[in-house]
Amino acid sequence: MLPPPVVKQPHYVWRFYLEAWEVSGKLHVLRSGHYFPSAAKGVAKEGGFHDLRQLSEDDIRFIVETSIRRGSPQEKQHL
Repeated sequence: MLPPPVVKQPHYVWRFYLEAWEVSGKLHVLRSGHYFPSAAKGVAKEGGFHDLRQLSEDDIRFIVETSIRRGSPQEKQHL
């Protein structure tokens, strides 16, 4: 007997947060280069949001540039 398939729930933004951005009950959504109106329900879902991905060179550069280095002025501000 096969085990039941694993169903991954998509990561989503809680509708309550998105409703603050609605105008006349609609959000202006940009997806794939196109704007369209939509209600908060059903928007801001992303499957695989928590999956681990390979870091790109830009990701690594951003992490290094925004990191607080030991002995730096930024480290002293955060103590």
